[in-house]
Formats: sequence, C-alpha cells, structure tokens
Amino acid sequence: MKDGSITGGLERSDIAAFGEGLPGAVFAYRFDERGAASQLRHEDPIPIGQTDAGFVWIHLNLADERARQWLSEDSHIPEAARGCLLSGDAHQSLHHRDGMIWGVFVDVMRDFDSVTDSIGYLRFVMGDSYLVSGRRHALQSIETTRESLSAGRMLPGPAALFETLVDHATDGLSRLVGELGTEIDGIEDRVLENHFHRERTLLGPLRRREVAIHRQLSGMLSIFRQLEPSLERSRQHDLHRSVIRLTQRIEALHHEVHSLMGRTRLLQEEISSRMTTETNNLLYALTVVTTVLLPPTLVTGLFGMNTGGLPLKDSEWGFLGALLICCVSSAAVFLILQLVKRRSAS
Repeated sequence: MKDGSITGGLERSDIAAFGEGLPGAVFAYRFDERGAASQLRHEDPIPIGQTDAGFVWIHLNLADERARQWLSEDSHIPEAARGCLLSGDAHQSLHHRDGMIWGVFVDVMRDFDSVTDSIGYLRFVMGDSYLVSGRRHALQSIETTRESLSAGRMLPGPAALFETLVDHATDGLSRLVGELGTEIDGIEDRVLENHFHRERTLLGPLRRREVAIHRQLSGMLSIFRQLEPSLERSRQHDLHRSVIRLTQRIEALHHEVHSLMGRTRLLQEEISSRMTTETNNLLYALTVVTTVLLPPTLVTGLFGMNTGGLPLKDSEWGFLGALLICCVSSAAVFLILQLVKRRSAS
C-alpha cells in the first residue's frame, strides 16, 4: 500500500498529460447528450457546471495538495460535499440534498497493473451535469470503468456513471468473496479427508478476511438502504431504480459472505471436535498402557524387597515364575478393561 502514489495502467500515464488543465487531476471525460465519452486534453477547459447537454467526469488524486486546493475553492460543489471529499475518514456514507449526491464507498485497490486484496475508498460528488470522484490510492472500479469507456460504452448521465462505478466496485468485492469461497472449499475437502492439523492455522487469517469484508459490505448495504427513501421522495426515478438494483446486488453479496462465515465457524468446530477426539483416544491408550503395567510394577516391587521369606527366592525357575506372574496379571487387567468397555458401549 503506497500512500499518495498513483498506480495502475492508464491512471499513471495520464497525470502529466492532464495535469496542466487541472492540477491534481488524474483524468477528465466529457459525455455528450447521447452518452458517448471523450477524454479531455490538458489544454481543454474543465466544463464543470456546464448548461448544455451532457456532463463531465473529473477524477482527482486526493493525495495531491493542488487537487485539494481546487476542491476547496470550487463554487459548484457544496460545502458539505467538499468536506466529504477532503476528509480522510475511512467511513462509508451517502448524502442526498437538493438533487445532489455525495459520499464515500469501498473499492478494491490496484497495485501497478494488478488487483490487490486491500480495501480502499472512493469519494465522489454528483450533480446534474458533473461527477467529481477522488481517491488516495488507485482503485479497481476507476480502471474498469475507463476500460469500458474506451470500448465504446455509452453512459447517458451522471446517475449511469455512478451506477457503473458502484457496480465495478462490487465486482471487486465479489472477486474477493469468490476467492474466500474457493479457499474454504479446499479446507473443507482436506478436513473431510482427515487432514485437519494444518488447516486449523489457515482458518484464523481466513476468518479475519471474512470479517473485514463482511464489515465493509454491511456498511455499504446500510448507506444504500438509507439513500432509497430520500431518492423516492425526490422523484429522481432513474437514480432511485439504479440504487435499488445496486442495493439488491450488495445484499446478495452480503448474504454470501455471511454464509461463508457460517461455514468457517462450522469448520472450526469440526476441527476442534476431531482434535478433541484424537486427544481423547491418545489419553485412553495411555491410560490402558498405564493400567496394564500397574500389576507388573507391583510384582517387581514385591520381589525387590530385601526381606526374608520371599517366594521363588531359591528356585532355579524363580525369574521365569515372576515374569509369568507379571504377564498373567497384565493380561487379566487388560481383559477386565475390555469387558468394561464392551458393557459401556452396550
């Protein structure tokens, strides 16, 4: 995790090209009335607050002080929304006021040209004619959205872009959940094959990852559910339908993680039960050996006393006789233990 770095394919190469137009910006797109996207060049003006058809998407590097300075001075963005963009709090939130939406939601971080397992935060503010997003680390949803725009995807409005960003962020979280499920499947198979000693150590880190993803999805689901009534009252029907679709998908993923957590708990209980059984078997074997050896120990103790009148003392076969007494006494105790075990089982 590199604080303040800009990594990941397209984002890195666009800083110099676009930096002169808006310091601290990673890139900017302008969408026409049909939803076709064209990337702005560094000499192009930033058409935020435009009145003609279409909208603009500006993506900022919030670790760059120049971008933070531009945000603090831009009059098109409400003060509360600017505070959300500039804040460093790692808390998810969504706010809706006067037809505008702003907030923070989780996304999967990128490291150069690959996707990591780390969680980052995408901050945004969306108006009628613009969407301004920002992050401190390269995020998967941004890169994936740019790839879809390069492939010719049409986004008719900021609400469609917002839905696309959240959709791709959810895709990243879904990938993490899928990897967790695959790991749990492997551990479950090995436990059922009675290879469970090593798996116990693997479940600890797995459990921590599940809890972290579950916590983030719970927060994400909560903020989208809270946003629904506000959008319904505002009569922003397209955005309301988008939020409903996103909520349903996040809820399904949340249930999936909850199910994986249940499976992990069952595996932990299964492993604990098998280890307890194994320990009990070892203790039983040790108890049997100790009990069987008690009579011979008593016999050897008796014959080892330095007193007169010991039996077999003067016999040529004394040692063999003592050894026979030890064996017979051990066999008798073992048979008694087996008889007790059978009666207990019945």
